[in-house]
Amino acid sequence: MKKLSSPLELDPTISLLREVSPYFLSHRAKKFVVYLDGGTILSDSFRGLAQDLILLSAVGIRITVVFGANQQITERLEVKGITTATVADRMVMDRECMVEASEVIGAMRLAIESNFSFVSRAGALRGSDATKVSSGNFVTAKACGVLEGVDTLFCGEVRSLDIVGIESRLNSGDVVLVSPIGYSPVGEIFDIKGSDLAVEIAQSIKAEKLIFLTECDGVFGADGMLLKQLGTELGASLLASRGNCAYTEELLGAAIRACESGVQRAHFIDSQSDGAILKELFTRDGVGTMLSDAPFDSIRTAEDRDILGILELIRPMQESGALVGRSFDLVGKDIDNFIVMIREDTVVACAALYLHDETDGEVACVAVHEDYRGDDFGDLLLMEIEKRALEQQLSNLFVMTTQASHWFQERGYSLCEKEDLPPQKQIQYDSSRNSIVLKKSISN
Repeated sequence: MKKLSSPLELDPTISLLREVSPYFLSHRAKKFVVYLDGGTILSDSFRGLAQDLILLSAVGIRITVVFGANQQITERLEVKGITTATVADRMVMDRECMVEASEVIGAMRLAIESNFSFVSRAGALRGSDATKVSSGNFVTAKACGVLEGVDTLFCGEVRSLDIVGIESRLNSGDVVLVSPIGYSPVGEIFDIKGSDLAVEIAQSIKAEKLIFLTECDGVFGADGMLLKQLGTELGASLLASRGNCAYTEELLGAAIRACESGVQRAHFIDSQSDGAILKELFTRDGVGTMLSDAPFDSIRTAEDRDILGILELIRPMQESGALVGRSFDLVGKDIDNFIVMIREDTVVACAALYLHDETDGEVACVAVHEDYRGDDFGDLLLMEIEKRALEQQLSNLFVMTTQASHWFQERGYSLCEKEDLPPQKQIQYDSSRNSIVLKKSISN
């Protein structure tokens, strides 16, 4: 008879599907605005990125793509021998500059559309409908006017957006493409900074995410290390310290504005890394930098929707004998006793508090996902358990463990005997496990 593999020997493909499936469900029908810089569009890796964006659209994510072209416009003007000034981080655009800029932007729009069309139709040949790319006159612009005493001429900013038109195409399943250019009511053409346009659109359509795909790795901290996550307050501090390149700081400023005005998350992703956007969106920790105006991790009382997440979290510890086995029904019956730590709608740590009498409680089922055991999640949960125990006027907390006694001792729990347990717990004590008993006084 063939020996069945244990859950610890799961096929990696199965494990991967289980990991990504919650993200497919949570992202479905959500609105994402994706900003592409010019270097990304013209790189050899862009077709792969276009394929990934079409995949996001195919699974139900509503994608709006905005692109920038400042670097390419600058290079075009240099080749043409045309000189211009930069004022307040904006290029002064006279009519001659605007003609050249329009040609550059038009060529880049065609490059995007052709790559999207190719990968979309390639997918359609394998049995799915081709994803359409919709572009159009979505932006009404106005002149930036005089900045720092200089008339910026055809340098523009957003006056209004055709939100109805954008959302209509998104609801039809199209990828919406918006060029960094706008038109005045009298037909004048204005150059618009792509990052500012992306923020305006993300705010206006109430996008859940604003994603910057550039040739930069992400945002770096004062120590020079890539920051995987940061809040808007820290982001503002990094801007003040000038620790990143000017371009990254420009995008960081845009991301902060977006998150402070209602966009849930902003992401900075290296567009040259194959599949980076998929890794960022469909794994817990991603590969770039994620910015938010709200905390990334939250601790709360467990709910029925968390039962499967708790069971998956504690399964390896049950198999190793570190935790007592718990069924779906048992966890469901005790769900009000559990607290969980949530990251990206996923249970990454849990603990339970059981009351045995008016003064004694039990800490049980402390578990942290193996990817986060160096992040103090266990300490945070234990502190929350002790806080709740004090609120219920408990005096003592007990814990029984086979493999974590030293961890609890380091946090103020002392070894004691099973006879020190509350009477009912003494009766329930499983001698076959020979659990170590510890106790901590928590009374004020």
